Amino acid sequence: MFQVVTDNHSSNMIAKNMLATRPRIFWSSCAAHTIDLLKDIGNLFKYKIMIEKARSISVFIFSHISTLALMRKFTNRRELVRSGVTRFANSFLSLGCIIDKKMQLASMVSSPDWDENKWSSTVKRRAGKKTIYLNVF
Repeated sequence: MFQVVTDNHSSNMIAKNMLATRPRIFWSSCAAHTIDLLKDIGNLFKYKIMIEKARSISVFIFSHISTLALMRKFTNRRELVRSGVTRFANSFLSLGCIIDKKMQLASMVSSPDWDENKWSSTVKRRAGKKTIYLNVF
């Protein structure tokens, strides 16, 4: 038995239909491609706002070596997934990664180390801290 995995392009659908005559060959669409086709969901208001907030936290942390070092300290050197601009799945991966590390990030932004950081008084820092503490985040 064999399995063929393709995207949903029309030429692949024609090939899929041709495989129907071969009972030992199975076809399935690529899950990542199918999810990526749903990228418009990421533009829905409730998701878009959270994705933008997660992206801003990630961008802020990676913008400064001291905040990056601090994040690595509090997450036991586990990295955040850095979101791309155009890929739906990547945005949700990034958001999920930040949510998975929410407790460590909350500990980080409430620590004395964070307050002593030279970037701690910036507007972006305060906005990131506020986002991390949101119940809906």
